[in-house]
Amino acid sequence: MDRSRADLDLTVTGVALLTTVPTLAMGVCAPLAAVTARRFGLHRGVLLGLVVIAVATAARLAGGSTWLQLTCAAVVGAGIAIAQTLLPAVVKGCFADRPGMATGIYTAGLGAGGAVAAGVSAPLTDFLGSWPGALASWSVLALAGGLAWAASRRSLALDRVAAPRARTPPGCPGAMIWPGG
Repeated sequence: MDRSRADLDLTVTGVALLTTVPTLAMGVCAPLAAVTARRFGLHRGVLLGLVVIAVATAARLAGGSTWLQLTCAAVVGAGIAIAQTLLPAVVKGCFADRPGMATGIYTAGLGAGGAVAAGVSAPLTDFLGSWPGALASWSVLALAGGLAWAASRRSLALDRVAAPRARTPPGCPGAMIWPGG
């Protein structure tokens, strides 16, 4: 992070913003998941989220400008919001008899992926000699996930699973994704 902070001429607040943008985008863009699923279906909706993540992550290779890195971080967050928000509907539709196990597997995958990325990105930066290159290299995993997800279309048979609808649960402000609501 020190190299990227120096290259982008960021203050500590700027670094905090750079790391906060994806999380903010995930929260703000989560309602897009229901719209995406209704328009494209659950399988293609998750695939779209994975493609957005892969493309925006790869775009980080284009340079070390602050606006580019912030934009890529926001777009990655939007892709995560779409894919991650639709996964509970996938679990409900495909793994209704064992939702705890299915949710545990994808949640463990998310946690493990974040931990590995946090621990490997700095050494990868040293190895590649480029922090934008190290960040962009994670697009390979998003691409692999997208390919695996695309290959799962028949076995998951998500075409028969209803897309989540956006509605406001009692006591909650704003429209939220509420699979089955």
